[in-house]
Amino acid sequence: MTSQTLEPPKPYRTVDLRSSDGAVIRVRQLGNLDGPRVMLSHGNGFAIEGYYAFWRYFLDDCEVILHDLRNHGENPLNDPPNNDYYGFVRDWEMLRHEIPCLFGAKPTAGLYHSASALTTLHHAHEFGWHWDAVVLYDPPIVPGQGEALRDQAVGFEHMMAGWAAERPDHFNDPADLAEAFRSTRSLAGWAPGSHDLIARSILRPDTERGGWTLACPRALESALYASNADSTLWSKLPALADHRDRILILSSDPEAKGAKSPSLVLPHIGQTWGYEVDIVPGTSHLMQLEKPEEVAGRSRAFLTRLGLLGAAADGQRTSA
Repeated sequence: MTSQTLEPPKPYRTVDLRSSDGAVIRVRQLGNLDGPRVMLSHGNGFAIEGYYAFWRYFLDDCEVILHDLRNHGENPLNDPPNNDYYGFVRDWEMLRHEIPCLFGAKPTAGLYHSASALTTLHHAHEFGWHWDAVVLYDPPIVPGQGEALRDQAVGFEHMMAGWAAERPDHFNDPADLAEAFRSTRSLAGWAPGSHDLIARSILRPDTERGGWTLACPRALESALYASNADSTLWSKLPALADHRDRILILSSDPEAKGAKSPSLVLPHIGQTWGYEVDIVPGTSHLMQLEKPEEVAGRSRAFLTRLGLLGAAADGQRTSA
């Protein structure tokens, strides 16, 4: 089966940075270098290159900085991998200091999905707030002990851990994985070209067996899901609410068929601590691939409201 091809533009600069334990984080700079900076990363098992259908709407008037989670996407495997939120937070702290040194200081927003959204909140609690704005896409926050929906959220993380541990991890060609995505009912609605681009972005050549293998080994992906079931992030949310005027949470649709725990938990967070939670109708956890233009538009409206984007510039979106 053929589909529309998505070809992200080549970065102006690509720089390999090293975290405190030696993990390599490859940073790519694209977009309008005169605009405000937006930094983007992705969810567990994915890679930010594959989200191009979404982040292309920022290229005309923002400097776009892409970086994968450690052990994901374009980053080599670290030894030991330290593929956990402790390691991710240290990577965020390194990026906090290195990006302004590399590319200059300027207003900066973080646009982070799922695992990278959780990392952003953990980092802000541990190292302090340093963003001009943050948009978090469907962060799978697990309620604390005794809270409503905790059992459902914990069960969801364990279910995903079990799935990841058994997922196919070797392919003759990225097209085979893309076709598997297209044939999965819950993933079929991604923007044209995204199935192929995601497949290419999360696979790397298998030098031992030939063919292609997952960039992030499935054991690491599974363990990260399992670790989130015991997360302490819920207890950090009251203190982080001091910065809620700079945070937008975009939630998947709790009324959609088969809605998962993030969409049920996130409105409760808004009601409890006053975070701005905006539900995107008809979407699931991968909203940026399902409705990229709408999700980008809601994100841009928030950045415009905070003064990071001008109202005039906000109307000039690329359709490349």
